[in-house]
Amino acid sequence: MDALASRSEFYTAYTPYQPECSQGWLQAIYEYQTAICELTGLDVSNASLYDGGTALYEAAMMAIRLTGRKKIIVDSGVSLIYRTMLYTYTSNLSIEFVETPVAHGQSVREDIFKQLDDKTAAVITQNPNFFGAVDDFSDIVKRVHEKGALAIASVYPCRWAYLRALGRWALILPQEKGRV
Repeated sequence: MDALASRSEFYTAYTPYQPECSQGWLQAIYEYQTAICELTGLDVSNASLYDGGTALYEAAMMAIRLTGRKKIIVDSGVSLIYRTMLYTYTSNLSIEFVETPVAHGQSVREDIFKQLDDKTAAVITQNPNFFGAVDDFSDIVKRVHEKGALAIASVYPCRWAYLRALGRWALILPQEKGRV
């Protein structure tokens, strides 16, 4: 910890637009976003949200704006706290939420696929889920994208250090089939 905290880029007290000690904070955000992109295999990361529930809300709203659809499928393996926040933040909006069950700690794909239609803006999953189960949602992401919807995943970043990166789910190359 001392080695990281003593790096000069984290305590530089000057930026051209804010003379207070903001440069270190901006550098820390940049380093965090870079690490998340490397762990997930995705092109971008956002560090401006307070917590996971707020991030899910923002992702769901983005999916609705981008697709023009109003239906969100939420896997019951998503944290109850996050789901409660999502439903509370959107209680005054005309959004259809459909929760799909979890069986033996895993997402029930048949139920997700049954609910997935041309009205679906996004499917929300969590990995590892609320019950601690780790899953490969490649099949779900593929079906979601085929329907023109977005796949939203609430994730624990350290998980991506040892399993296939999230960004690789959307594009499974032929030589990688069968690899988790």
